Amino acid sequence: MVLLSHAASYAGSVAVAAPGGGAGDDAMPGVLRADSAHEVPAGVSLSLTSSYGFTGKTLEASDSHHRAAGRVAIAYALSADLAVALRMDGRYDKHFLEAERDDGWVGDPRLIGRFRHTLGPTLSAGIQVGLWAPGSGAPSLELDALSAEAVVALTWAPRDLPMELSANAGYRLDRSAASVSQPELLSLSDRMSLGLSDYNAVLAAAGASYEIGRVEALAELSLDLLHGSGAPGFRSSPMRVAIGARHQLSNGWSLFGTAEFRISKVLTEDVSETLLPFDPRVNVRAGLQLRFGQDESARAIITVDPPPVEATPEAITTGPLGGRITSGGTPVVGANLVLVDAGGTEHTATTGEDGGFSLEDLALGDATLKATAKGYEDGESVITISLEGSTTELKLESTLPPGQLRGQVRSFRGQGLSGKLTVEPGGKSIETDAAGGFELDLPPGDYEVTISVARFKAQTRKIRIDENGVTIMNVELRKRDQSRGHGR
Repeated sequence: MVLLSHAASYAGSVAVAAPGGGAGDDAMPGVLRADSAHEVPAGVSLSLTSSYGFTGKTLEASDSHHRAAGRVAIAYALSADLAVALRMDGRYDKHFLEAERDDGWVGDPRLIGRFRHTLGPTLSAGIQVGLWAPGSGAPSLELDALSAEAVVALTWAPRDLPMELSANAGYRLDRSAASVSQPELLSLSDRMSLGLSDYNAVLAAAGASYEIGRVEALAELSLDLLHGSGAPGFRSSPMRVAIGARHQLSNGWSLFGTAEFRISKVLTEDVSETLLPFDPRVNVRAGLQLRFGQDESARAIITVDPPPVEATPEAITTGPLGGRITSGGTPVVGANLVLVDAGGTEHTATTGEDGGFSLEDLALGDATLKATAKGYEDGESVITISLEGSTTELKLESTLPPGQLRGQVRSFRGQGLSGKLTVEPGGKSIETDAAGGFELDLPPGDYEVTISVARFKAQTRKIRIDENGVTIMNVELRKRDQSRGHGR
């Protein structure tokens, strides 16, 4: 008799049909006494269990001990990671010692809370705490004997196998002996039946489950290492091995059967002086487990995949691109652009007066940009689109023969002037020589040329450059302090 079925039900939770997914002793996921840290299935779980235990020659005499027990446990999932349970254990013990027969009833209520957390795709952990109110009768509730347990569980569920391994460790603060006012007056049979203890216990359990279709094979080893002054030691502490199976009948309904064998010493010669927990040498149990509020479709997913991970906000997967299309340093106006992004989506744009363009919502990764324009060879470039934004400049080669602009910049007195010519569009510029002469190659098209000379008024001329042609532009500038005059 211990809280949470000794080392049972120590953490998280599981789904109905995943390996280890049936209910343990507390109507919450587990093997038998060992628990697995799975996601808590939604809804209410109910577990009904009956068992029979037998021990012969308990007191080193021609005696035998029989135990019939029943258990009702109900659990409720508050969330995927949090659950609570209420459990009532009742049992009837009968001991045959030579000509004597001794029997009695015991009932114990238990309140349990469980929390779990996913550590990774195949690993999860949980913690369970609970209160146990042992008594000396059935039903019974002795507040002075209120005992507590805390147990941690670690569960590994590999992706490629329908199995699960769980390890549990914890501690029980056992005050159950306080439920009996004069334990020295108890018969040896009563001491065995009550299952009370004068000692605290370090709890440990390891369990495994393997699923074959709708059947789970179960195996478990559990130990309650008695702790405290005068404790009997390792060999006399309750230690058990168990095997069993669970069969999923339908969604939320399953049957299970187990056989548990105690491998520690049955009793010591000091049994008349101390209270020790007692488990039958062989204990077989059968039961029915029900779960309400779970969809059958969840079964296939849970048996194949690891525990689900909380959804994360959708990541940003697109970015912008800006750039220019030029030729010989001059912007290419009206160029047609086609960009195919990393997701295979096609985007189009046309360059403006400055040869610039911009595109939005491009899939991150490598994209291919193609540009076409009249009078220029097609251009292509590979660009990497990033979340912060990308820029590029694609240079096109002209297919039209260039033209030329020639001329001289002079004053009204005919003196050559040194100055600067700026051509738009494109922002191309050239300095005149000492005599004011200049010569500039330009693609065919219409331009505006601005002539700037220190102490002279600037002048802007419109010109046309023809294919393989030469355009002559002679300019006369007037000084800034003159009121009249013109230039050609």
